[in-house]
Amino acid sequence: MAGELPPVAARVRLRAGAPPPQFAGYHALWVDSGTSALALALLCARQGRPEIETPAVIVPAYGCPDLVSAAEYAGVRPLLCDIGPDDPGYCLDALRATLSPNVIAVVAVNFLGIAERLASIRELIARAGISAALIEDNAQWFPERPDALQGEFVILSLGRGKPVSLLGGGCLLVSESNAAALNEAESVLANAGGPLGTSARWRAKCWLLNLLQQRHLYRLATRNPWVTVGDTWYEPLQRVVPLGGRLAFVGAAADRYLAQERWREMRLERAVAEVPGLVALPCALRERARRLLRYPLLCHDRVQRDRLLQRATEQGLGFTAMYRQPLIQIAGVAERVRVSGRTLTGAEQFAERLLTLPLHGGVSARDIERITAVLAAEA
Repeated sequence: MAGELPPVAARVRLRAGAPPPQFAGYHALWVDSGTSALALALLCARQGRPEIETPAVIVPAYGCPDLVSAAEYAGVRPLLCDIGPDDPGYCLDALRATLSPNVIAVVAVNFLGIAERLASIRELIARAGISAALIEDNAQWFPERPDALQGEFVILSLGRGKPVSLLGGGCLLVSESNAAALNEAESVLANAGGPLGTSARWRAKCWLLNLLQQRHLYRLATRNPWVTVGDTWYEPLQRVVPLGGRLAFVGAAADRYLAQERWREMRLERAVAEVPGLVALPCALRERARRLLRYPLLCHDRVQRDRLLQRATEQGLGFTAMYRQPLIQIAGVAERVRVSGRTLTGAEQFAERLLTLPLHGGVSARDIERITAVLAAEA
């Protein structure tokens, strides 16, 4: 039976030794998930604005429902702001109109390695005359330089499918200039439950995940009706606790990820450029492109996207359409958010045209050739 290439395949290697990464200008608080890190940042932002009775946080209208989970845990209302039809980042005009006195934070998401325009967002916040924290959400990217960060708070994730994965974990980086927020975050963690451990159950999950990344076994998993792979839904956040003993493995995992060569990105860039109607986001937004988790491209329309996705799926090539719909249309989200403006047309158009290609270390040169052939069939 033919195997299937997983969309992401960051093997979890439980090797300690290297110290945890350090980030210039920030204090690191390692917690149980990236969602927990965002919730902790929002708790700090809320504590810093006690006069606001109904605090709100602005999040992009296309994204992971964990953004909503974190906000709900922190007691902050998520306010959806539209993105561009050809850009995973905010529509800046929509963001300008969304900023209001009850907004305590703006979440700026790095999408698969394409950074947000943090300086522009900070300027809009200043022009609005409000005190809102800028939260840099890097759950889908891992900093390559210690001085590459700009947010007052920065979120990292160590979950399944993330750049640096320990099958769970995250980090909140708090700017050294924000002592009050750091004290609040440390107080929350001091009163939290027990930290994550390195139990036999967790180690068994890591072993099983690594096993399922073998192509034949992954194909069996995706064909099993009792197994959900890649589905997206709202799930409430239950706790925020320290990372505990798993921290010993972060340094080595980060070093392995950052040592990977990026030739796959260059090969896919050339392949996408040959196909009319396809837009390679890392090229169109080159000034904001960093090391990529997956290679994102935009098709001409949903028909072309679904056709390419079907062809690639038939050949087991690991293509994905990510969330497939704006955040408000994901099950369980609508009743928990408010929408800025009358429509979310940018998010809708982006969602129906997005296609992502695999870039992980398990993707071979032969895989790139097969991916290129699927794309070339559209030319």
